[in-house]
Amino acid sequence: MLLFCLSACLLLFVIFKISHDLFHPAFISVFIWLLVVMIYNFVIFRTHLWHGLSGLFYIYVFIYLLCFSIFALSVTGNKFSGKPLKINLGIKFVFLQICCFILIGLSDLYLLKTVRQVGMSAIRDELVALPIYAKLASYATPLELILFCYGFSVKKSKVLSIQYYLCFLLVILQIFLMASKGGYFQILICLVFLLYEHKKLTKKTVFFIGVVFLVLIFSLQFARGGGNDKMERNFLGNFLYTYFLSPLPALDLIFTGEIDLSWNMFGGGSLSFIYRFLTKLGITPAPQMLYRTNGWVAVPYLTNVFTILGNYYMDFGILGLIALGVVYGTVFGVLYSKIRFNNSIYSRIFYALWLYCLVFQFFGDWFFGFFSVTLQSAFWLFVVTHRFKSYSLRYRR
Repeated sequence: MLLFCLSACLLLFVIFKISHDLFHPAFISVFIWLLVVMIYNFVIFRTHLWHGLSGLFYIYVFIYLLCFSIFALSVTGNKFSGKPLKINLGIKFVFLQICCFILIGLSDLYLLKTVRQVGMSAIRDELVALPIYAKLASYATPLELILFCYGFSVKKSKVLSIQYYLCFLLVILQIFLMASKGGYFQILICLVFLLYEHKKLTKKTVFFIGVVFLVLIFSLQFARGGGNDKMERNFLGNFLYTYFLSPLPALDLIFTGEIDLSWNMFGGGSLSFIYRFLTKLGITPAPQMLYRTNGWVAVPYLTNVFTILGNYYMDFGILGLIALGVVYGTVFGVLYSKIRFNNSIYSRIFYALWLYCLVFQFFGDWFFGFFSVTLQSAFWLFVVTHRFKSYSLRYRR
């Protein structure tokens, strides 16, 4: 563990000397893993809740971080072609904002009705057969987040400003009703990055956002538990360990071969987004886990998440970790480079929306694990930022 920490610190020093930016994707990735590993070892030392991580864990994680950092830094200095676009809150922005307001508002009313009938703990089981407007709202939500980022620093009229913030609050309510803590994490990281980019990140702002975020998260957890969690003596400690630390020992069980999460199809875990698409088309059946039908492990609390590395290691071994580091590092390195050297609005918003994937990669993989949502964001971002030109048909006599 000590060797890993020293190596990670050295890597952080090199990254910062090259990038001079705390929001460089390589710096964020190495820092987050170093921080979580240190917190885990501190908690285990104080509580003896579980045992320490194996040597393989530190070796494999560092290999991934090294590959990520090398490729993220290698593309950072490239000045990719492209002209920066100016933000324009014109008729297109207003029209899309109104559509999101209507769809998300109707969806929230439906979710409120459903919660009153079945409760928060069973809400996800009821979100299978949704009405058409609620299904459309699932596409409007990523669009609204893009609109929020797009108009974040632009001065708006009073009417547009009211609509802008009210629609954002409807998204906050929707995330709460759907019991999705991941949505709040995404918005938190996105807000911090946008405030940092526009030089508005102050201590008071961070404190205010942090308090609101914690209130939402614990309120959601309490609501999902039906009120039963409030009497637990170690509720806070158990919650933090389960959601922030348990993926590490779970991944270690995979590295040491104590559990086997193999799939019956090639890349069944890491390429799940492709199989979901093919399954909907009726081309292939859905992949099935060979030895563990539910995928849950006890460390000692039950968890079914194995960080961003779990599926890739189970599918392809050490080559999967290397490939993941190369791909992730290149993708986020290119986005970062376009922000810094081309002032790309598209890249800045996309980076802001998916930065939480880097911050919470010790928990899971949202970027490729739910790639259809990633593609939705890319499409809507193109619609919002692209300048569409219309040409009239001219007829000659």
